[in-house]
Amino acid sequence: MRIVCRNYKGRKLFYAQLVQEGHPKQKKKNKIKSGKSSLDIGPSTYAFYTPEMAELDQFCAELDPLHQEISSLQRKMDRSRRVTNPKTYNRNGTVKTGAQSWVKSNRYKDLKLDLSELYRRLAAARKTMHGTLANKLLAYGNVFYVEKLSYKAFQKMYGKSIGFRAPAMFVSMLRRKAESAGGEVVDLSAGTLKLSQMCQCGHQQKKPLSERWHKCPNCGITAQRDLYSAFLANHVTDDVLDRELAIAAWLGAESLLKQAMSRLQRESANAGNRVPQSFGLGRSKSGLPAKGSYTGSGNRDDVALAFIAAREPLKRAVLLTPRTLRL
Repeated sequence: MRIVCRNYKGRKLFYAQLVQEGHPKQKKKNKIKSGKSSLDIGPSTYAFYTPEMAELDQFCAELDPLHQEISSLQRKMDRSRRVTNPKTYNRNGTVKTGAQSWVKSNRYKDLKLDLSELYRRLAAARKTMHGTLANKLLAYGNVFYVEKLSYKAFQKMYGKSIGFRAPAMFVSMLRRKAESAGGEVVDLSAGTLKLSQMCQCGHQQKKPLSERWHKCPNCGITAQRDLYSAFLANHVTDDVLDRELAIAAWLGAESLLKQAMSRLQRESANAGNRVPQSFGLGRSKSGLPAKGSYTGSGNRDDVALAFIAAREPLKRAVLLTPRTLRL
């Protein structure tokens, strides 16, 4: 038995928790399958591969509305703080050095309570989404091969995204659920394997982060970078890539990776949402930036463009025609 304190809308609520030893009840909708799968997780996306299915999707994309509310509320707090403390700021908008005495208005205090409530909702929703994704992946296998990444380095490079989506917390939850299901999470050495640079033929080439497609000049294999890394991770034994096994499995895996990209492109086009650049849909397979931003299908409407081009001379003629004033 233990007492837990929770903040709810500016109030402190106390709960009594009863902790018992044993395994939690497994819900019927959450199926568990014994098998091997691999996961390549980034700051805002994840790539999952198993011999039966491959998937590339955004990580905790449902939290974007809450993140926008938090950003809007933080801007309001900053404006309120600047109005009530004009002497603590320099002319360029930066805070003066040294100790400062801050005046907090009642509006600022109310906004701070609203911000703490948004963070509470964000943490609760994120925990639910982490559990939902972990249960979804467990339906394809209970042994996961994941590269051991430095999330502290991720925080320096992608601080907002890491603090918002918490991929390290998700990996910890996945490890706990996998061990409870009789499996495990196998940590792969990212520095030794370098899966994002490797090809199954043995060719190694360093790529910048902006290059989201793997295109081997030696064997000609072309695939999305994250999906291909997840595919290679599925054929690692004792931190060594089994090239022969990867080459033999590529015949069936190539179609799975293409289906994953087609499904992602179709879903993005139907939803009308802008997809992250890390997917590689807004760039050509050579890695060069594509013209414009990707919002769905990349096909142009030639009929509409021809209609607009034919209408332009008529618009100019109307503008240049003198008009008779009405009396």
